[in-house]
Amino acid sequence: MSLEQVGFIAIPPGPKPGFDHADVWLGAGGPRMYVAHTGADRVDVIDCRTRTFLRSLVDLPGVAGVLVDQEHDLLFTSDRAIARLDSGRLYCAADAGELVVLDADDGAVIVRLPLLGVPDVVMLESVSRHLYVAIGDPGVVSSFDVDRLEPRETVETELGAHTTGWDPVGRSLYIFCPRSCGAAIFEESA
Repeated sequence: MSLEQVGFIAIPPGPKPGFDHADVWLGAGGPRMYVAHTGADRVDVIDCRTRTFLRSLVDLPGVAGVLVDQEHDLLFTSDRAIARLDSGRLYCAADAGELVVLDADDGAVIVRLPLLGVPDVVMLESVSRHLYVAIGDPGVVSSFDVDRLEPRETVETELGAHTTGWDPVGRSLYIFCPRSCGAAIFEESA
């Protein structure tokens, strides 16, 4: 399977280009994706079902990330949250241009996988068991098979696009593009 672009959502631009972390809320009326729009000091909200921009949560100077607490129906903003824990493993996208997989119990390095540049957001999709790593320069998203601990594919996005969000209902990867100010939507094809 490979990723194939199936849409694009225009998002109102801010004074500067730039998106950061994103997360999805699955409550009634969802799924909705919340993305930190760093260039606009706001969090933008996207309806994943209709694939449309809904609104912005404004006056959030320096917002760099979001985290949805599904159980308590809360949205948090934060500075950074790029590592994800899965099956006793910690996936760390390192500034040295590699994905480092660690044993969560003892911290031992399991494997180091090369990346095409300095990474930012790591997104684990637990059903397909794919890990997506966004790399703003050169503007790609690389995917990895977390069971085999090997690279799957790399798709071109846009220079500066280093933020992703996964819609678990629509099974789509959203990649936020700062220059064109929108979200490119990818789905896995057979």
